[in-house]
Amino acid sequence: MLRNPIISTLFGLSIVLTFIAALVASLGLYGIEGPFIIHFNYLGEVDLIGGSENARNIIITTGVIIFINLILAFRLYNRERFLAYALSGASLLISTFALTAAYLISSVN
Repeated sequence: MLRNPIISTLFGLSIVLTFIAALVASLGLYGIEGPFIIHFNYLGEVDLIGGSENARNIIITTGVIIFINLILAFRLYNRERFLAYALSGASLLISTFALTAAYLISSVN
């Protein structure tokens, strides 16, 4: 699997995007001591308030998902190449969502 440039590139991009999401969250939320806004409802009112552990949990969960997908893709590559490609693409999509969430949380606050 490591010789396959497509899967290696997708997982590499996933890891890079996760590190960028962690950097965006840590720099964007630096100096906020108390709770911060995570979500607004459709009326524009604050719907969900959380702390820095919420942003950290998003990044940690994304990292765990990418790690599990990497192991599954490595094990499945010789038998089911389509699933290996699907897992690597899903990892890239999940890390993109984590980057978007980290950016939106830090930009609102």
